[in-house]
Amino acid sequence: MNFFGFFLVTEQATSHVVPFANTLEDAFSRKVGSYGNGVKTITVKLQLTDTVVDKRWQRRNKPKYLAGVREIKGHGLTARIEDALEFTVRPEFESVVNASSEAELAKALLPALKEVEPSVVDLKVPDFDSRKFLQDLATFLETAASRGASVH
Repeated sequence: MNFFGFFLVTEQATSHVVPFANTLEDAFSRKVGSYGNGVKTITVKLQLTDTVVDKRWQRRNKPKYLAGVREIKGHGLTARIEDALEFTVRPEFESVVNASSEAELAKALLPALKEVEPSVVDLKVPDFDSRKFLQDLATFLETAASRGASVH
């Protein structure tokens, strides 16, 4: 079973973040297998912390590929992940917090995705087209940003 998760790491979020994250998960959970057999789980963390507050972010949140089956536990839940690609995007804090629509949120996420793209591609995950995945994710965000309203 393939899985795409979009998780928030924040104390503040706009009302648009959770529905938009659900839309991303719905769109990409079905597509994970289309990029190859090397990844069955993709987790994207959305880090919303002020840069001034957290200078150590880049060292702690490098993209990683975890081969094999793992069990993760947190918040009273247990999940099984397999062949996981994990990376964090860190958009401009104020742009996300002040977003008044999903379109503005998508616009805020695009530069953050472009920033992390080289390090995700550099992972060289076996049997996984990370460039195509990232291109599809960027296209999804560009389409959402151009709609000017909801992506539903």
